Amino acid sequence: YLVLTEAGLDQPGFEGARCVCSPPLRKDDNGQTLEKMWRGLNDGTLTIVSSDHAPTHFEGAKGKQIALSPSAEHGNFKLIPNGLPGVETRLPLLLSQGVLQNRISIEKFVEVTATNPAKLYGLYPKKGASNLAPMRIS
Repeated sequence: YLVLTEAGLDQPGFEGARCVCSPPLRKDDNGQTLEKMWRGLNDGTLTIVSSDHAPTHFEGAKGKQIALSPSAEHGNFKLIPNGLPGVETRLPLLLSQGVLQNRISIEKFVEVTATNPAKLYGLYPKKGASNLAPMRIS
């Protein structure tokens, strides 16, 4: 994960269940773990940013709160539906936390979200490449 840490799990009541996912969120070690991930994007160790996209409602018959019961007022961890949304949040988070925070360049953003996935699936250069003139994003 480039943005999320296990701090999301440490919430009052049952709120931390919103962040139950696989693989589990990890400790951040005072910012070091996340920064290592960003460095991995920059140095080519990590070549694609993607999402598992497994959203789960918090409330409702199939929501994460299904794990709550009178016998387990804090919830039964084994019964919490696993997953987080990702498709709709991946690009905005990568742009805001990566490009706008100067962790990666806009070129790296395009590379890890479009060019490299297109190459992996044999779609490049028909997909994942841009013939547009350089542009400024501010």
